[in-house]
This record gives sequence, C-alpha cells and structure tokens, in this order.
Amino acid sequence: STTLDAEKFLKYFDDASIFMIPGRMFPVDMYYTKSPGVDYVDAAIVMILQIHISQPLDGDILLFLMGQDEIETTAEILTERTKALGSRIKELVICPIYANLPSDQQAKIFEKMPHGAQKVVLATNIAETILTIDDIYYVIDTGFSKQKLFTL
Repeated sequence: STTLDAEKFLKYFDDASIFMIPGRMFPVDMYYTKSPGVDYVDAAIVMILQIHISQPLDGDILLFLMGQDEIETTAEILTERTKALGSRIKELVICPIYANLPSDQQAKIFEKMPHGAQKVVLATNIAETILTIDDIYYVIDTGFSKQKLFTL
C-alpha cells in the first residue's frame, strides 16, 4: 500500500516478508457535468441508460452512491425504466452491492454477463478501495459519500 510504512510493519511482525504486487494502469477519459444537477440520482440513472443504449456492450458500468437506500431506490427505478423500454434495448443486469446484502447476492457483481447483456454495479464508495470488478469500462461517480464524524 502506498500509505503503509512497510519497514515499521515488517519489524512489528518479526521481519515478515513483503510481497510487491504491481497495479495495472488503464487509459481513462473523464467527463464532467456542466453544472450540478438538482437530482443527482436521477442524473446518474439517465447516464447509465445513455451509456447502455448508445455505447457498445463490451464493458460494464459502475455507479457510486451514498448508501443502501440510494442503491435500492436506483435499482428499482432502473428496473422500471428498462421494463418500460422493453425489447428496444439489450438486457441490463442490475447488481447492487452493500454491506447488508446477502453474500450470494453480493457475489453476482463478479459474474460474467452473457453476450448481448450489460451489467451495472450499484455500490458505495467502499468499492473504490476494496473490490476489483473485471470488465468495468464505465464509472459514474456522483461525487457524494457518507462519512462518519466524531466531534467533541
């Protein structure tokens, strides 16, 4: 980790071994909204559908939201909107991920999509540092996160 003092950690654990695992870099194109939206959840849903309809299905979508409530609401709205579009669009598989979700449902974010389908992972910002999900090509970050504070 870039934030870990490896030597101090090594000495604490009786000169344990250090493994260097290089990261991977990918080219990234970044786009921003021109102005903040009134309803960022709806704006994110619209962006998901625009990507799904207009871009090739060779990669999946990851959306960062603030918490379980927003994730569940987004999943419901996406389900309603994709049903309304019916056979006019390809299959969009909605995969939420949050702490209280049963582990078998959490594991669905790692499943490969069948040909002609695209996955959208709805996650909190915890997925930024803990998870690596293959085949993610599009990331939508609302710019919001929940942070616990303690004040005296």
